[in-house]
Amino acid sequence: MAKLLDPRNEYFHAKVISRNDGAQRHQKSLDMLKSDESEPEGALAAVLSVLRRVHHLFFNVRSSQELAGQTGRRDVRQVLNTVRKDVLKGCRIVFSRVFPSKFPAESHPLWKMAVNLGATCATEPGTKKSRWALENDKFLVLPRWIDGANYLWQRLPEENFLVKSNEPKAEAKVKDSVV
Repeated sequence: MAKLLDPRNEYFHAKVISRNDGAQRHQKSLDMLKSDESEPEGALAAVLSVLRRVHHLFFNVRSSQELAGQTGRRDVRQVLNTVRKDVLKGCRIVFSRVFPSKFPAESHPLWKMAVNLGATCATEPGTKKSRWALENDKFLVLPRWIDGANYLWQRLPEENFLVKSNEPKAEAKVKDSVV
C-alpha cells in the first residue's frame, strides 16, 4: 500500500511498519521503534521532561495560585503557556529574508511560533545585517532552529543550525542572550 501511495518514497521514507516487521511472529508489535529513540535526548524524553515540569508547576501551591489569577481556577493551559514561553525567553531574533517583503511578518507562523516560545522578534532586510551578525559573534541560524525548539520544547544548540554559504538565504539572526 505504501508503494502505491508514495511510489517515490517522498512521504513515508520507509518508515511504515507492518505486522511482518515485528520481532514476534503472529503478533503486532512496535518493538522495532525502540531502537530509534535516544533515551536521554530523544523526542519522548523531551516530552517527559516538559510533562514533569508542567505537573510540578500545576500542583505547586504557590505557582498554581499565581497561574489561577483572577479566575481563581487552575488551568493546565496557563501552565503550558508559561513553560513554552521559557523555551526562548531572553532571546532576540531578527528575521532577515525569511518573509516576502510585503508580507506582515507578525502574522507569519514562524514569527508567532518564536513569540509563543518567549522570543522577542524583529525584521531587518538584506545581507548587511547578516554580515554584521557574523562579525559580532551573533548566531546566524536557519529558520528550522525555531521549529526544532518548538518541537522539543527546549532551546537547541545554535551551532547545529548555522547558515552556511551554500544554504538558501532565509535566515534568522539570534541576538543578545545567546548561550
